[in-house]
Amino acid sequence: MPLRYQILGLVLLLCPVLQAGPSHPLAAPVPVITVSDSLDKKANGDILYFLDEQNKLTIAEVIGGERTWAVPESANLTFGLATTTVWVQAHFLNESPAPRAVFFEFNPVFLEQIHAYNEAGELLDSVGSTLPMERFESVPALKFEVPPGSSVRYFSVKSRSNSLATVVRSLPMHEVKNDFDLAVFCTLIGGLLLLMIYHVFLFVTYRDRTYLFYSLFLASTIHFTVSFSSYHKAILPDVILGFHTDFWWSALAAPILLFFIYLFSAALLDLFPHKPYFSGKDRLKSLLLVLPAMDLLTIVAVFATNSAYALIPVRFFALIHMLVLPSVGVVLWYRKRSNTIALYYALSWIPFTMGAFLIVAWLSGAVDHSYIYSWGLPIGTLCQSLLLAFAAGQQLNVVTQDKLQEQRDKLRVMDELENKVSKLKRRDQVIRSFVSLDVVEELDRGEDPLQYQPRNLNKCIAFMDMHNYTTFFETYSAFECQKTINEFFKIVNDAVYGERGRVDKIIGDAMMIEFSEPASCLKAIVRLRKNLSDANRQRSEQHQELLQFGTGISYGTMLSANFGSSHKIDRTLIGDPVNVASRLETITRQFAVDILCSKEFVDLLHDYQFYRPAGYVLLKGRAKKSLVYEVFEHHPPAVIEWKLSTRAKIMEAIKLELAEKYHEALAVIQSLIDICPPHTLHPELPMDPTLSAMVRAIEEKMRQLELKVPTKEELSPLLEQYRKAG
Repeated sequence: MPLRYQILGLVLLLCPVLQAGPSHPLAAPVPVITVSDSLDKKANGDILYFLDEQNKLTIAEVIGGERTWAVPESANLTFGLATTTVWVQAHFLNESPAPRAVFFEFNPVFLEQIHAYNEAGELLDSVGSTLPMERFESVPALKFEVPPGSSVRYFSVKSRSNSLATVVRSLPMHEVKNDFDLAVFCTLIGGLLLLMIYHVFLFVTYRDRTYLFYSLFLASTIHFTVSFSSYHKAILPDVILGFHTDFWWSALAAPILLFFIYLFSAALLDLFPHKPYFSGKDRLKSLLLVLPAMDLLTIVAVFATNSAYALIPVRFFALIHMLVLPSVGVVLWYRKRSNTIALYYALSWIPFTMGAFLIVAWLSGAVDHSYIYSWGLPIGTLCQSLLLAFAAGQQLNVVTQDKLQEQRDKLRVMDELENKVSKLKRRDQVIRSFVSLDVVEELDRGEDPLQYQPRNLNKCIAFMDMHNYTTFFETYSAFECQKTINEFFKIVNDAVYGERGRVDKIIGDAMMIEFSEPASCLKAIVRLRKNLSDANRQRSEQHQELLQFGTGISYGTMLSANFGSSHKIDRTLIGDPVNVASRLETITRQFAVDILCSKEFVDLLHDYQFYRPAGYVLLKGRAKKSLVYEVFEHHPPAVIEWKLSTRAKIMEAIKLELAEKYHEALAVIQSLIDICPPHTLHPELPMDPTLSAMVRAIEEKMRQLELKVPTKEELSPLLEQYRKAG
């Protein structure tokens, strides 16, 4: 059954003042309806009726029997709320020589069936909510032809309404009315669809449930409007899932619409309780949940009973919540006058209520017959939807402000995070500079460096220390010293880390470096010595003090562990190879070389040739003398060629010294000095200062042994002998 009949019946129940009074028996003359092309009028004053309270009479008994027909006293036929059959008799006068088509409309609130008969009792047409409809109209309309002259038509109306309004129209006026209805219907549906699509877009954009519920409310409003106009009969089958189409589109339309009205209202006005219990400000919100519960109960009851007629009490409570919600809006606006959302919400119910009462007034005869009155409720619903759209638009401002504030908060948080990330990056950079790389890598892997277990490792260790430290710091300021030493450390770091080495620690102007592979160690040391020579060349051109560093290299097994306490812990290497490397660096000045390395390290170089023995030394902590070697690959080509050519002679001199043949050793070295090219910067000195250092070392040893140091003349025979030997 059309939705408006259900709702308006309840309104009529609540508003008995609009119902007409009793009828009176027929008095001559009999009312006659004159048929013409312009016929369009309410027919209640031009018809006769009587009530079949037992619902037993047939059309033959009505026509052939003695019946007391009556005329309603007012424009509407009112007979009280009862299940009964109303028999209507209408007299027509067609002054045209041709038959005319006439449409006789009934507007009952709860209609079951209407049948139209002629004077002979023949059935002309039938309509009703329990009958399949072959056509669709906004109200039940019986179509029949009126022959020329006078004729009588009988109508059997089975209704549960307490009033019955009738309208009679000619075919032209019926077509005009249908065209008007279709235009209004399309306008309403088009407007509602546009609003729904727009608010679906808003929901997708802003993810605010207000727009979702408003879109669902508009969808149920479209359902309401289509049900009101009965246009669904043109597109839907008669039966869906075993239920008649009118059941789906009429009996369910009202509770569904009211349910989504509540959801939208609750989202818009913040009526959803925030707590699960009846406490504080949420008590009233929780009580309002009774309203949607009644709507859901209505839907369940309709399915359970397969009927809308038995649900008048439930529908009555559904109407109650339509009065409660606007009252809530008024209260919210009154308590906070700046709440324009509540104001628009409260105002939106005015056109809806006016539309409902407009139709009631039209059906009851309180206003003149007009097409527009029959569309009062749908038009009121559209106006309500527009005002609710304004309310939702205010919500958009709120949402926009919330979004802007949210974005501002996000930007603030992002700025804070960016600052924190920047600080963390800076801290990480500082930690990587001050802390052992092993420790940093363990932190990156999620390990605890404090739980590092001691272990023995085979490593190459190189020590580098500044020779002219005291002179340098006496000559330059602290700032210049720091700058210069850092330039040197940069040269070292670039070479060391370029060969996968690591700086273990920096001790003032000294550095301890570790490598896993001897070849990488040697390559890095040679590279940094070359880079240091280039830097010294530039400093010499600028008349600056040259940087003089010695390097000691050793290889062996050493202990890797954490050393220290909770206040200061250092990850480092300790062991004999570390001590050897440190002491080799110390004696580089004694041998006048840049790089000294242990025999253990040289034994791992295999085919490497740019080294030569430097002599036997007794390193601190060792009982026996150790043979140490000089690496000279970083020198200029002329020096490299010279030192390669003297490797055998140097080894011979070292063996002679070890055999305590000091004169012979001095003679071998002196023979090399005599043929050694001069130094490029100091021509008075030999190109190979290590030879002079070896002579001084042997002479000092002879003095310690209280042996006479021979003069050059005393060595002449030996020198001549070695020259002849080659």
